[in-house]
Amino acid sequence: MFWNDGDGFHVYKSQPVDGSLGSFNYGQAKVSANFHAFAGSTLFVEEAFNEAYPENRIELLKRISPPTMDVSYPVDLFVRKPAQIWNMPVERPFGKWNVLGVFHYTSKVPSNG
Repeated sequence: MFWNDGDGFHVYKSQPVDGSLGSFNYGQAKVSANFHAFAGSTLFVEEAFNEAYPENRIELLKRISPPTMDVSYPVDLFVRKPAQIWNMPVERPFGKWNVLGVFHYTSKVPSNG
């Protein structure tokens, strides 16, 4: 059996299916929030809200909400697993630009051998 909820994310405390509790440090929370805001579209906060959250975690949630209407895509999907470089083209009445996301980047490219 495989259980996965690709849309849910955590910024402080998680409560997995097995009932155990785990905490994210602030760096992990920033990576999780940024990746989900950039690579996802709908944001489902999947947390254990049984205590007051630190203000910096609430700030992360504020910064990535509401989700953007823009769509990103992995640039290196077939080179690295998981993809580490994401591109989001943005077009507004006042200009066009691209937002580039780089996650856990390494210059090592896996061999196809």
